[in-house]
Amino acid sequence: ILYALPEGERALQGSIQDLCVKWWERGLLAKENMGKTAFVMLLRRSLRTKTGADICRLWRIHQALYCFDYHSEESREIKDMLLECFINGRRFLSSLFSWNINFIKMIHGTIKNQLQGLPKSLMVHIAEIYFRAWKKASGKIMEAIENDCIQDFMYHGVHLPRRSPVHPRVRKVLSYFHHQKEVRQGVEEMLYKLYKPILWRGLKARNSEVRSNAALLFVEAFPIRHPGFNAIEMDSEIQKQFEEL
Repeated sequence: ILYALPEGERALQGSIQDLCVKWWERGLLAKENMGKTAFVMLLRRSLRTKTGADICRLWRIHQALYCFDYHSEESREIKDMLLECFINGRRFLSSLFSWNINFIKMIHGTIKNQLQGLPKSLMVHIAEIYFRAWKKASGKIMEAIENDCIQDFMYHGVHLPRRSPVHPRVRKVLSYFHHQKEVRQGVEEMLYKLYKPILWRGLKARNSEVRSNAALLFVEAFPIRHPGFNAIEMDSEIQKQFEEL
């Protein structure tokens, strides 16, 4: 009924929305239902207005998303709307990765499908969404972000033809992660782990373009090392990489 209210009843919709938000924030009885209602209303509104203010309002109650059963019928429309809004509000969007592990592949697929049409300047924005999600994740969610998203970008960074319009955009995303290793704990170890099965194979590939792509990434990310290595292991690893270069 709420969502069927005519356009002329915007004021009434706003009042109901505010009531639901306050109910959720104060933790009153049955706050889950009120939170879900507020979340849907604010999500619809943010998709319509695309304003920073509405995205901030949605972020205030983003925890209400976890009240939805990912596999339920009512969540189907939520998934569609969330995927539709996936180029706005980095902090909110990065939080979506933790809703359900199955949703991560849907998010990543949506972003990859849009890469070709996005300006290169937006790639830092995209990379930051992934980075924020990874930084806050743990356990299976972190594994999924690493293996299904970040490592997938690495694979395409090596194997996509250079003439592909997606290739430079993938490189931009990876560059963001390369730069983070100097300032963020855990990034260096993650890069070492995820690049290991891809980069060395790419450097020795028969295809010259694959070798070239791998070399470009290798040079940019160099040195790729595990921070847990002792001094001897670190020297040995870096020496191997010098030889590869």
